[in-house]
Amino acid sequence: MLAVALNVVPATTAIADAIHRSGVDTAVAMPGPAGVVSGGDHDGRGHSQQGPQGKPGKQGKPGHPGRPGPQGPQGYQGTQGFQGTQGFQGATGVVTTYVNSATDDDGSVIATCNTGDRATGGGFQVATGTIRTSRPVGTPPNGWQAETTSEQDITAYVVCVDVTP
Repeated sequence: MLAVALNVVPATTAIADAIHRSGVDTAVAMPGPAGVVSGGDHDGRGHSQQGPQGKPGKQGKPGHPGRPGPQGPQGYQGTQGFQGTQGFQGATGVVTTYVNSATDDDGSVIATCNTGDRATGGGFQVATGTIRTSRPVGTPPNGWQAETTSEQDITAYVVCVDVTP
């Protein structure tokens, strides 16, 4: 017969388990909340009856977040939305455009729109030579300037839109 009294509570289970595995099924005394109590063979098979369940332990700390899972498949196409309301009526009327031109023999010329109208584009014509400038003039643009690198005949064209009422 072997009787053991343990004072180190955390290791009591391990020691009791070692004694049990050694084949000695005899009385074992282990300390409990009320001190050492006697143990023994209570059911004739080397095992004592199970005691009452203990109190639940404290909540543990949250674990680490897991890795993101793989991307899921593309979802189904949704249904077509409702038709929107009709937009406002745009301005009506006639847009009038025209082209004016001007020619000069000194290599520089400006073609202008009629008073109050706007330039929308332009160009030039020259027999020979290199063009230095071809650009709109005015703010807002109301003409087109063209220049060559030498004194010669040049014609500028301006495309205008009539904006006068």
